[in-house]
Amino acid sequence: MEANTEQRRQYDEPFKHAAVHFFHNSGKSLEEVAAELGLKPTALRTWKRKYPPVIEPKAAKPPLRGVAQLRAENKALRDEIARLKVQWDVLKTTLGIISTTVCTRENGT
Repeated sequence: MEANTEQRRQYDEPFKHAAVHFFHNSGKSLEEVAAELGLKPTALRTWKRKYPPVIEPKAAKPPLRGVAQLRAENKALRDEIARLKVQWDVLKTTLGIISTTVCTRENGT
């Protein structure tokens, strides 16, 4: 009988938040997202309970003019960049996990 030598992976908080955010915004099932990120569905389900989605209020605002409009656009763009950086970190981490798993399997260990 072969012993289970696979170590339990540890994920940092930003990765967990990003994975849950990705799940909520992807429109895919939990199992699909977990497979895409190289996670076990139970882990993603646990994180989903721990980190509920952030619901941003969509209140009607009067149209802005001039400098105020540019500031609002800058803020929106900065927020989008921050979200993309988190998604990029998730992808880099996932790629690292997948490439490590593939290399390990190819080497026969």
